[in-house]
Amino acid sequence: MCGIVGAVGHKQCSEVLLDALKRLEYRGYDSSGIVTINEGAIALKRAVGKLVNLDKALRASPLMGDVGIGHTRWATHGGVSTENAHPHVATGRVAIVHNGIIENHRTIRSRLEAVGYKFSSDTDSEVLAHLFVEALDAGLDPAAATRQVLAEIDGAYAFAMMSIDHPDMLIVARNASPLALGIGDTACYVGSDAIALSHLTRKVVYLKDHDYALVRADGVSVYQADGVPVNREAVIVSASPGLVDKGGYRHYMEKEIHEQPDAIAHSLAAMTDESGRLTAQMSDDELRSIDGIVMVAAGTSHYASQIARYWIESLAGVPVACEVASEYHYRQPATAPYDTAIAISQSGESLDTMMAMRHAAKSGLKTIGLVNVPDSTIAREADAVLPTRAGPEIGVAST
Repeated sequence: MCGIVGAVGHKQCSEVLLDALKRLEYRGYDSSGIVTINEGAIALKRAVGKLVNLDKALRASPLMGDVGIGHTRWATHGGVSTENAHPHVATGRVAIVHNGIIENHRTIRSRLEAVGYKFSSDTDSEVLAHLFVEALDAGLDPAAATRQVLAEIDGAYAFAMMSIDHPDMLIVARNASPLALGIGDTACYVGSDAIALSHLTRKVVYLKDHDYALVRADGVSVYQADGVPVNREAVIVSASPGLVDKGGYRHYMEKEIHEQPDAIAHSLAAMTDESGRLTAQMSDDELRSIDGIVMVAAGTSHYASQIARYWIESLAGVPVACEVASEYHYRQPATAPYDTAIAISQSGESLDTMMAMRHAAKSGLKTIGLVNVPDSTIAREADAVLPTRAGPEIGVAST
């Protein structure tokens, strides 16, 4: 549930980065930090606990600069401490923020330590910073350095990196962890969730797995892992700033409870036409041809699928199996009589659900994504999409 933000070309960017991190507070975190480049040097502030602690540190000693990155962290590798908080800085030259898990970090760390690199944290993420230093020391340009780093790491990641060698850009990449690029008039931004950028721009580019990008104030250049340029279309997101405040309620959960009637109405409107007929991206014949459905989901989405099973079986007479996504994609289940998989995920980025849907597709099943974020990975990869359009989920407690 960590959060990534970044900005390039925005004056006093630490202020907008802090504001963006506040929009990701609902994800939960135990530490936070922001780093900028100013007058050729890296300036860093980190704090344990709530963002108010980072805010106080910035007020006491502001960070200057128009390029920077920020992060909120839930501890995974390494305990809760200032040293383990992101961003991580290597040799005063490279700074990085990272979501995910670098599975081969111990092997990489041992190799780097053997040739003299010094680590200051217990995290897997810090290896990324030192890998970039190594690549830049070898004389590689930013794109080539990124390809070298990506070729060595295994695991899920979304990261943003900046270097005093190239102070006019951010380098970002993703694999199995969401990352969005915001396009402004005079600046560009990075966020692990478009909600973090909603007060800055509504024009967003979503990276796909194994993409990396060079982000400058005047635009973004996106590449596949092999260095081939690729065009990722910008979309206009609907998460306006007003949708992410509490609207006078004590907390987001209370607000979203009271919003349920409107959320249901919006969901029904998104899935039906004026006559009330379902408007799935499938023909009537395709819908009638479904012989069996397997629903893959996690957490409260899985609970919702168990209720939907009763409705579908009783109303449509179609057998339904409900699978926990994290278990399904490690199995080789018998597909008969199921020929269709429905992947349920509010964000459309739930890793286990995404992998389960891909597993179902490889087994020959048609795939339908039931998601709340229409430009998410599951929505893009599914054969058809049922968008709930219930508005941003901030409360987190239930999909």
